[in-house]
Amino acid sequence: MVAPYIHMGNKAGVLVGFNKVLADKYDELRSVAMQVAAMKPIAVDENGIPQSVKDKEVEIRLEASMTDPKKCEQAKRDFRKIAIGSLNKFYQEVTLLNQDYVRENGKKVGNT
Repeated sequence: MVAPYIHMGNKAGVLVGFNKVLADKYDELRSVAMQVAAMKPIAVDENGIPQSVKDKEVEIRLEASMTDPKKCEQAKRDFRKIAIGSLNKFYQEVTLLNQDYVRENGKKVGNT
């Protein structure tokens, strides 16, 4: 089943394909298409993000941490773990199922 969404003013359009026919859930599926138009996820979940993108994000976070003079020496040794751990926030921002649902505060798309 495919759910369409065209944003006001025809500035963005999205088609979201689902692997099941869920005719009784059409409004919810259309809301997912609206979510995609609004939040522009780069993948459905973290498994869909290429390893090169994950590595680059870790590198960016590692560099940002290393330039902060307030960090102590022990923390500097742990920066790689911290950077990898911070990928969870990245996943919440760029993966559809982990994003905050725009139609319902406090709910994730994957829980709708």
